[in-house]
Amino acid sequence: FEVFVAGSPTADLASALGWTVLQAGDWAAGDLDPIMMSELGEAGEEVVRLPCDSAAIRCTFNRSTAEAAFATSCKCPSCGQPYPLLGPQPTGVIKWRVNASYDCDGHPGCGTLEVRYEFPSGVQGQQHPSPGQPYAGTLRNVVLPNDATGQQAFALLRRAFRQGKCFAVGNSATTGRSDVVVWRIHQKTSRSGGATQHGWPDP
Repeated sequence: FEVFVAGSPTADLASALGWTVLQAGDWAAGDLDPIMMSELGEAGEEVVRLPCDSAAIRCTFNRSTAEAAFATSCKCPSCGQPYPLLGPQPTGVIKWRVNASYDCDGHPGCGTLEVRYEFPSGVQGQQHPSPGQPYAGTLRNVVLPNDATGQQAFALLRRAFRQGKCFAVGNSATTGRSDVVVWRIHQKTSRSGGATQHGWPDP
């Protein structure tokens, strides 16, 4: 199994983004923050330059601008360059095993890869809709064929899980409840029944 520990997307932006902290004189007097249109370094604020900065599109900001932007997006607010920040997934666990006794429809003779996600209830962080408020956890069981198709899909899902992008805290479209753990990447929960039953085979 693997564990994902939630963290604020802005917890260590300097490391995640590889920005450069500028010193006075590293930018021209009167240069503006391209998002807030306030002067760089105004009132002594730290100024940071992202690796995507260029002469064509300036990606140099007052630090508070960068922190606010990356709290809600993984992209540079000026040029749109994506950065590998953690998603809003709460703390949880992914477990998996192979069950050779059953197949997914459309994938005979290979068995099933059974995946289980476990998210305990907790308190929402800054990356969630209502920081400081409780949220309800969940258990989700997913099935994949244990063949090349399923194994490739599982490798991508594990990577998304490690990046905090499989689940989020939000409103359930199924139950109508708010402040619960919900899918961000929808997955198949049945070996049969097709798309209308969230099952195999694929259309």
